[in-house]
Amino acid sequence: MPAAEAKPKETPAPAPASAPAAAETPQKDVKQLQTIIKYKVVLKVVSGGIAGKKYSVDEPTVINIGRGSNCTISIPKDVDPGVSRNHCRLDIAPPRTELTDLGSSNGTYINDMRIEPNKKYELKSGDTFKVGENLFSIEIKSTKVGADSAPSKE
Repeated sequence: MPAAEAKPKETPAPAPASAPAAAETPQKDVKQLQTIIKYKVVLKVVSGGIAGKKYSVDEPTVINIGRGSNCTISIPKDVDPGVSRNHCRLDIAPPRTELTDLGSSNGTYINDMRIEPNKKYELKSGDTFKVGENLFSIEIKSTKVGADSAPSKE
């Protein structure tokens, strides 16, 4: 009897296996028409001790800004004494970008407004944020990637 009970459970298994095969044809057509939008976050330092620097991110990452040696964007004390060791953090998952002040002494500013420490703020394209005397601008760019724009293998 235990073998007979196992057979009814096995019978439905082939049906789902055949269902994806039937669904493959429409998916092929969809793939040809599909356009993927890829995002890139560009940070530019427009003024301050590290003015002219540019950072580009197209994958999820965390960027720590401060004067500490462990920071991704390091701003030495002699360049800008208003920057804390661990001043702020950017959590980037393009196109989403969030800025958090890490309890810095002199604060972090978004569009000239001081933000609360340890609270995430979403940045939009065109926003600026200030760390010490360094003013960063943010630009979120999108590009379309699809069958039309795929590079050819010639």
